[in-house]
This record gives sequence, C-alpha cells and structure tokens, in this order.
Amino acid sequence: LPSYYFSGQGYSDDYYADMTGNYRIEICIGRFHCATIAQCSLMVAKSIGYEKSETMHDSTWFSKGTTIVREDAPPDPYYQENCRYIRNLWLNYGNYIHVDSFLSTQGHNQDSVINAINNGRAFVVFRGQSVSYWWSPFNVNPNNTANGYKLPIVISGTCATMTLSPGENMLGDAFVRAGTVQNPKGAVGFFGSTFVGSHISYPRGLVTTGFFRALYLDSIFTMGGAAKRAKFIMDSISPNQPRYLEWNLLGDPELNVWTRKPRELTVTYDTILPLRPTNFSVLVECNGQPVNNALVCVMMDSTVYTYGYTDTTGYVILTFTPQHTGTLDVTVTAHNYFPYEGTAEVIFHDVGITEIVNPHGIIDSTDSIIPQVRVKNYGATIESFNITFKIGTSYNQTRVKTLDAGVEDTVNFSAWVPVRGTYITRCSTHLADNNPTNDTLSDTVTVQIQDVGVMQIITPSGTITSGTVVIPEVRLTNLGTDNQTFPAYFRILSATDTIYYDDTTVTIGANQNLVVRFASWNSVSGLYRAIARTALIGDLNPINDTISTNFIVAEAGWQRLADVPTGPSGEALKNGSCLTALAGKIYLLKANNTSDFYCFTPNSTTGNWTTLTGIPLGSKETGDGKNPKKGAAITADDSAVYVLRGNNTCGFWRYITTGPGWQKLKDIPTGAKNPKDGSGLTYVNKNGENCIFAMKGAKTQEFYLYFINSNNWQQVASPGIGTSGKMGYSKGSCLTYDGDSFVYVLKGNYGDFFRYNILNNNWTELRRLDPKIFLNRDNKKKKVKDGAGLVYLAGSIYLMKGGNTNEFWKYDIANNTWSQMNPAEIWDIPIGGGKKVKSGGGLCVLDNFFYAVKGNKTTEFYRHGPPVINPLATSTNLNNTFGTMENKISVDNATLSIIPNPTSNIVRVKYNLPFNGTASIKLYNVSGELVESYANCDKTKTLLIDVRQLPAGVYVLELDSNKKKITKKLIVAK
Repeated sequence: LPSYYFSGQGYSDDYYADMTGNYRIEICIGRFHCATIAQCSLMVAKSIGYEKSETMHDSTWFSKGTTIVREDAPPDPYYQENCRYIRNLWLNYGNYIHVDSFLSTQGHNQDSVINAINNGRAFVVFRGQSVSYWWSPFNVNPNNTANGYKLPIVISGTCATMTLSPGENMLGDAFVRAGTVQNPKGAVGFFGSTFVGSHISYPRGLVTTGFFRALYLDSIFTMGGAAKRAKFIMDSISPNQPRYLEWNLLGDPELNVWTRKPRELTVTYDTILPLRPTNFSVLVECNGQPVNNALVCVMMDSTVYTYGYTDTTGYVILTFTPQHTGTLDVTVTAHNYFPYEGTAEVIFHDVGITEIVNPHGIIDSTDSIIPQVRVKNYGATIESFNITFKIGTSYNQTRVKTLDAGVEDTVNFSAWVPVRGTYITRCSTHLADNNPTNDTLSDTVTVQIQDVGVMQIITPSGTITSGTVVIPEVRLTNLGTDNQTFPAYFRILSATDTIYYDDTTVTIGANQNLVVRFASWNSVSGLYRAIARTALIGDLNPINDTISTNFIVAEAGWQRLADVPTGPSGEALKNGSCLTALAGKIYLLKANNTSDFYCFTPNSTTGNWTTLTGIPLGSKETGDGKNPKKGAAITADDSAVYVLRGNNTCGFWRYITTGPGWQKLKDIPTGAKNPKDGSGLTYVNKNGENCIFAMKGAKTQEFYLYFINSNNWQQVASPGIGTSGKMGYSKGSCLTYDGDSFVYVLKGNYGDFFRYNILNNNWTELRRLDPKIFLNRDNKKKKVKDGAGLVYLAGSIYLMKGGNTNEFWKYDIANNTWSQMNPAEIWDIPIGGGKKVKSGGGLCVLDNFFYAVKGNKTTEFYRHGPPVINPLATSTNLNNTFGTMENKISVDNATLSIIPNPTSNIVRVKYNLPFNGTASIKLYNVSGELVESYANCDKTKTLLIDVRQLPAGVYVLELDSNKKKITKKLIVAK
C-alpha cells in the first residue's frame, strides 16, 4: 500500500487513519516498510520474537535505555531537557537499572550507540539535528549491530530519518530491515519524522516525550497507541498540521511494549481434558498472587479457538467443545509478564459399572454384607476416579479406584447391615468421561425379616381424671414380610408396684398396623408409667418391641399442695408476692418486704419446696437498696428467672438456676415513676431475639422491652386509654404472653383489656372486662384488683380475679368475650384457711397445670388440671364413689339426689325446694362447658336424664333456684 503524499508537505500514513478528514488520526497505524518477502518475514519474526521474549535467559535488557543528544551550538533548550524527562520516567516507573546518556559534547559516538544496542536496550531515543541518518558523531549503521532478539524501539526526534517515498531508504528503514529471520538485529520499531524543518525542536520534543508519557503515565501499552497519543499531546499544546503529519511509525502498531523488566507467570489448569463440552478453568498467578486481566487463549488446529481475560482472582473459564483427540495450545499474556505457552491433551475417557454383584435380588437378614461391584476402564489411558455405592437412603459410600486402560476389576465397599425392606441399589463412577451412559447402574434388593413392635401407646397418656375408666390402647406394627401371630402385654406401674396387667394374642399382616385394646382400668390419683410390649419368637429387631410413657391421674379442681414456707423471714405471702415456671419447677419470690426466694418441685402428692438464696439488696445510691414489695414481678426464659424488685425502686435482677445464682442487670428506666404496684413481666421472643416485656404499673402508661443479650431497655408504645376512660395501670393489672406475637394486658380495677403486637409495636383494644356487664355467677359486680393473675393456655386466656374474691375467669380469644369458669365446685379458688385471693396472689402455668397462691397473708398453694373438653383427659377434684347408691345433698332443707350414681343408662334426679318458685338444672362437664339445661322445673319434682350418649367421665349437676344453688357430681361409666 503506497504512502500518501500531502501536497506541499510530504509523505505520511495518517491519511489511512484519519476517519473524519481533519488531519488527526482516530485509529493506530504503522507500516512494515519492506520491499521483499524476506524483509517482510524478518519484520514479522522481530515482532513475534519481541512479544514472545525470546531472550528470557537475559531479561535485564528490558530495564535499560539509551538517550542520545547531538547538541547544537549554541545548545538547544529542549534536547537535553526532553531526555532528562524520559530518563526519569524510566527510573521512577520502569525501575530501570541502567540508563545511557550519550552527548556529542562528551565524546560519545556511533560506537557508544552500537555497543549499547548490542548489550540490549529497551528504547533508544535521539534528539538533535539530522536528515536521512543521524549525523556524526552518531552516524550509526544498524547493520553493524549484533543484538539478536534484544530489539529496542527507536524514537528519532529529529528531521526526516525515515521515509515513505517510493524507492527511498533512510535510517528508520535500515533499523527495521537489519538482520535476518535466523539472526535478527537492529530494532523492532522506529517512530520518527518524514518531514524536514527548522526551529521546530519544541513540537518535536513534545512528541518525543509524549510517547513515553503515554506508556508510563497514561497506561497505553501498544506501540501504535503510544505514537497516536504522542501526536495528540503535541497537537493539543501546539496545533500544527505539518508537525502532526510528519510523525510516522515503522512496525506493528499493536506491538505490546515492555515498560519494565517482565515477570514470569505461573499458569494452572487441567492438562488432560475429555473429548466433550468443556468448561476449561485457568488460574494465572505470579509469585503466588493472582494476575488480573491476563489474556488466556486456547487453540487446537482450526477446530478450537477461544480466549478470555482473568478476573481479580486470577481465574478465567473458557467454554469449548473439542472435535477430536490431540494437543490443545494454551497461551497466556499480560503486560510486563513473560508470555506463557503450554499444552493440554484431549483424550478419550470412559469408565463404567458392568455389574452390581452384591447385594442383589432377595436376601435374608444377616449381621452384615459387603457390597461389591465390577468396574471397567474402556479408555486408552490409566484412570483414577471415585465410585459411589448407595443402598436406599441410609447407605452412601465412596471409594477411589485406579485402573489401567482396558482393565476390569471388583470393588468392595464397607459393610452394610440389612434392614427389612426393598431398596434401590445404585453405583456410579465420577470421571466426567466421554460416555456417561455406562457411568451408573441401578438394581433392587429385598431384605426379608421378622420384626413386630409397638408404635404408640394411645391411652393412657398425659393427664386424665381420677376415677375415669381407662381402656388401654396401643398401636402395633408388623414390619416383616410375613403375617405374624404373637402375644402383646400391657402394664401400668406405680412408684412401687405393678397395679395393672393384661395380655392378648394378636395377628397382624405383613407391613400392617393394628390398634389393640386391653381390659379396662379404674384410675386413681398418682404418677404412673405405662409399658407396652410385643413378644414374637425370632424377632430380629427387639429394639422396637417395648415402649413406655408416663402419665398422671389427677384429682379434679384445685388441689392444695405443700404450703409456701414462712422462713427464713417468717412472713406469709402478701405485697408483691409472685411466681413463675421454669424447667419443670415453680419459682416464687415472697416479696412482702423480704428477700425470701423458693423453688417448688411437683410430684405425685403435694410436692416439695426448697429455700434458695434470697435476692440481694442493691445499691441505695442507685435506688435499688430495698427488699421486694409492692410492684415486684417475676418471669423466666429457658434458663433464668427475672425479677423486678418493685417497692418504688428500679432494680432488675436475674437468677440463673444452673449457674452463679443472682445477677444485677440494668435498671428499668425511671420514667415518670418507679415500679410500685400493678407491675408485670413476661418473657417474649421478638424476631428470634429473647426479650422481657415489662409493665411498669404505678399508675403509669409505661411499657418496656428488655433485650437479654445486650442488657438494654427500650420503651415501647403505650396502649390507648381504653373504654373505661381511666389512665394508668396499678393494683390488679396483669399480663401474659401467647408464645408467639402477642402480649395481653388487663388494667386493674377498670378491666380495660389490650393486646400488644410484639413485631409491629402497636396495641389493639379487646373486650373490656366490665364488671357491670360481666357479672359473676351470683350476679354481683366484682372488679379485677390486687392479687389478680393472667395466664395463656391452649388458645385461651385465664384470669384469677383477685380483689378478695375466689373467682376464675376465661377470655375466649376467638369470640372476644369473657366468662366465669363453671362449675364453682371445680373452678373457684378454695377458701382454705378462710381467706380469698388478695394482695400477693399469683398465677402461672407449668406443664398445662395451673399453679396459684392466694396471698392475703396466707401460705396456701394450689394446683389445677388443664381445662380440656374430653372428660377422659380431664382432672377433677370430686370424691369418687363407685357402686349403685343414692347421693343426696341438703342445703337449708333444699335437697338434690341422683339415683343411681355412677350410671351408664338413665339417671333419676330428685330435688326439693323449701320455698315457692321455679328452678333450673344444668349439667356441666368438668371443663365448665354446659352439656344440657333443664329450665322452669316445679317446686317438687323428679327429673329423668338419659346419659347413654355421653362419654364416660365426671360431670357436675347444678340446681339453681335464684335463691339457692346446689351442685352434685355425676359419674358416667361405660
């Protein structure tokens, strides 16, 4: 391609790179200025040899450079300044170890230049007056060099020392044409001027220095890119079309220029590849550190060619599909790194499973067997690979196997203990080979076995009612492959003896279950253990032959337990007494201006109290130096008890039951007042974080969350005033947590009832317990006051009303309403020593049982069974009498009798009232739910009640004449 002649100026290749016609080039351009094929081959060889660093055995020349100044007289102001600038770039950014500064006035000549080039120089820079060739004393003949592949780039900052004129040759041509392919010398590139001019040292200096500024400061690493940038710098500072056009490049414009001593790459990849679609992962590092933006190219004849750049971790993944076996070339290049050239072999891989030897078919149960498979290497090279053997879902073993080409062998795995059933066996090789169809082989194996067992004791379990007729039921199973007939046994054990035994013979089909009933048992109060067992001769799995469960037979109603100890203080329960449940025990803080602290352990009788270390006195300076009193509150998480001291203090403490005991925690914020009365605590979980929710009481509207892990308090939103219109929470206020998202809060004295959403920090007002609307069963208005307690159990909320009453109420969450628990004989708090619930009363739940203290200067402690619907699972407090008899109650000459009692058929109820008027009779189950009502009965009458459709259990019959109430137990037996 001929060079372009710019009229009146000269030849320049910029014509071919100027895309917009404004004389400035937009693309990089260079020329292999050759007249013969041999010259062209030489220039190509030089470029490839330069980039491939054929002289890796001597890499120091990449850190050497030469500047040449042929000084004018007088000295030119720019020649030496330009060279100093360039030398500083080499030293500061290229870490050069040697720089020549040849100067005509210092005796340097062409021999100095030739010797430097022969020794190896990355760059040779000339400044001074010259035309065609550098003038004496630097009249260098490039053919006299002997530098091999230590090929510099020459920058000739003078008049025309390169030519693009047809048939004309100058210094630049001599440098790039010097040598042969076998013996290269001279230079790999020449950047110089094709024009002649005077008084233009300044713009030519801008181009000369701009070339190196592009390389070292602008990170332009191609020879053509640096040349284009240098012309741009000059034209930006001193625009001049001839000065711009005169600079041309001999050499490959895409040549990657070494700017410092190159380093060696470490390249890691799989050198053996399968003949299939491949994700080829390459890691490029230098001295153990990843190399970013390295160009990785893979090539295999004309069938594979792909490339990519490494990321910041040094990795690149290239995806391709080899078309045949053979050698894959791997080339990696990166700026200022020696290029890497390697290979990978594409070979045919194929290993496969030929047979599952064992287990197979139908086998008998044995102690253990050794799984075995046959595997073969169908490929042409030795292979090491993993083999995995699976049996069902419980056996999964992997072995490593090495096989020579064409070899088949047996592989043994670790022992397998067969268990009855049919299993899929599956063996797989993991080589990612060229033939995946034989990588996996599947089969089935059936294990025959004799195995029967107990799956479940259905009844008795949990808590049942004393006096209930229990029919033990168990679910048995036959896990074997044949029908089996065998004996089954059932026992009920007390703490000291076997109190029930029965056995039966059972037949169950293979792989079938069966519910088996035993003879009935009349339950009495106590803690028991039920044991069910099968006894098949030859049973191969005796582990599942026996199962047991503990259950409780409890008295109905409130059962008085061991009284709370009076010591060490000698005080009874009153102001601030409170209790909570944790890990099967009850913890009680006596308060009442004492430090007394106790633990109660339930058992089959009245339980046991243990006196623990009392709560320590806090610091008077911080307002925590008093014993607990009014306003004390207690709760527990899964490992500790938390106590709000009350008594007009802000003290907050924790008792770790398995560790150091009492710990002082961060005080509750003072706010408007310190806790004094009406305070409450409950454990909550907020988005997985354990917290304590606190109601301060003391006639405030303040509520807080304590974050256990961070020992920090946070005030939460306050509820609205409520329907009553009364502000503040004081005596009788209580709260409970539903175990999920809500805390329920009842305002003492006024009955306003709210639900707090823990997750959303907002309140919802619920149905107020208005004493004017919700009268007690005696049609009296009783407010919630001192001693009240609130608990959540099985989807409902239960309230011990306090306020010198013995009332027990239920809030129905689904229907948003309140009701008093009936009948009174079962649900009212016992009068006991003559006092009702008042200050110091408390209520909590443990294992679905209610536990309560009455306060009011008493030490009485009670337990009540759960309010379940099914009488067979209910505990009652009635005295049970069995046999046919007449039970008669008389109250002020009013009588009520039930004949017969117990019964399973029709019962005759006789009653008599000593006054005129009507009465109603109601039948309740022991959970307080109305079963049937008989209204407007006459003064003297006999009532027949059919109980044949009722479940067996304990019921309560109530006669209500508006003036007198009589209740009587009715036992339905089946």
